[in-house]
Amino acid sequence: MARDINASTLAQFTSSELQVYFAVELTLPNASSPAQDVVDRMWTGYSDKSITVNGASQTFTGMGELLGISGTSETSDLAANGLQIQILADSTTIPALRDLDYQGKPLTVYLGAIDPSNGNALEPIVYFEGFNDKLTFIQDGDSLLVTISAEHKFIRLSQASNRRYSDADQKLDSPTDKSFQYVNATSKAFYTWGV
Repeated sequence: MARDINASTLAQFTSSELQVYFAVELTLPNASSPAQDVVDRMWTGYSDKSITVNGASQTFTGMGELLGISGTSETSDLAANGLQIQILADSTTIPALRDLDYQGKPLTVYLGAIDPSNGNALEPIVYFEGFNDKLTFIQDGDSLLVTISAEHKFIRLSQASNRRYSDADQKLDSPTDKSFQYVNATSKAFYTWGV
């Protein structure tokens, strides 16, 4: 998949020394108000960092080595390959992951570079876009490691729409549309050719 990349990030990716980072935007239900979603932003650095994503500066929480991201691949046939993210859960994340409906919420992973001259995070590219799928919890003493499995957004292309090309189905979208009113009659009609 082609991606737009700004000149400074491209220069860093092609330089002889490269310090990369991953940044994650994980959408979860708000534990105190489940009807509203909360976007949890984290990155692989050790302190909070302001990172420009899609033209807007956002603050990402430093997770350091506690944020693990599996590899993913893209193929020319638009296959939907998943991704796994491991985080150390805190007291605010656990209720949202355990008790609320997290499945199908957006998850975006960015890949970027650090500018060696000033330590700033350069604008990243989208590494993965998909949806939360399932969770695995591993408790080790006082800590809880959460593995979030995500499905690529292309997975929705393989799902059937369950829509029919009929007059009744068309009226669900446009009640005054008459473009399908003769579909049933023409499917049962008998036509003689070449007589």
